[in-house]
Amino acid sequence: MVVGAREVIDREFFKVLLDGFDEKLRIPDKFVEECLPRGQEKVNLNSSILGKVWTVKIRCHSDGFYFSGDGWKEFVRDHDLHFGYFLVFVYCWENINNFFVKPFDHSGCRKFYAPIDQEDKTMNQHAAVNVEQCVNKATAIDDDQNQIQNQFKIVMASSYIQYMHFPSGFRDSNNLSSISEVTLTGKDGRRWLVKFRHTPRKNRLSSAFSIGWKAFKNENNLQKDDVCIFYLSSKDENTANFFVIFQQKRRKQDNSKVVGRKKNRKARNQSESIKKKPILQTVQR
Repeated sequence: MVVGAREVIDREFFKVLLDGFDEKLRIPDKFVEECLPRGQEKVNLNSSILGKVWTVKIRCHSDGFYFSGDGWKEFVRDHDLHFGYFLVFVYCWENINNFFVKPFDHSGCRKFYAPIDQEDKTMNQHAAVNVEQCVNKATAIDDDQNQIQNQFKIVMASSYIQYMHFPSGFRDSNNLSSISEVTLTGKDGRRWLVKFRHTPRKNRLSSAFSIGWKAFKNENNLQKDDVCIFYLSSKDENTANFFVIFQQKRRKQDNSKVVGRKKNRKARNQSESIKKKPILQTVQR
């Protein structure tokens, strides 16, 4: 049976790599319900490292199904994956046990890899090539979309209190100049509605997150030099949705506060010591 192009695209999903991804990665519930064969315990992961296939276990936990086991750990290690990377999983409908995985790094661009050594390549070459052919069919109609940058990274500046300057290159490449409002979703699922302001300046357009940004910043305790990665997940005529993750710098302890706490503790100790001393009274005879 020939599967239509629309159906092929629907058999893709993406994951952002968050804490604990090197041990296991959750599979979206909707994908499990609609595409994953019941009782399937293993799948094969393929990538642009042609010639190698990673057999990964599927394990059921209390909150859902996960890629896990030694095969998943090896896949993470071989692809040098890091926190904040973005993975697109293409389900190969010609072989239901196979996925083709496309990693994107912090630049927002797809990460490619060199083939493995020739000696190892002969082992799984046939399987990997078949999967690559499957993916070529599945992604033929959206090749242009792969060239669009879907994420950007900012380092928090001290001026980002009431607003956050938005990179003009990302705005223009994704046609966001008409967007007036965005929804920011954190990794815990909480959402913030933020105004997206555009201000004409000399020969250019300046854009920024404005009303609502301060609440997002404060409630996530974002400070100077923290790193935020914004993933554009969807958009329409007037709004856009971003998934946001952040890496917070280790906070330096304020020495003045430490000294103050030590002084207060010393004063309390002295006070308690005085209270504990016995009171001697002179008795007249």
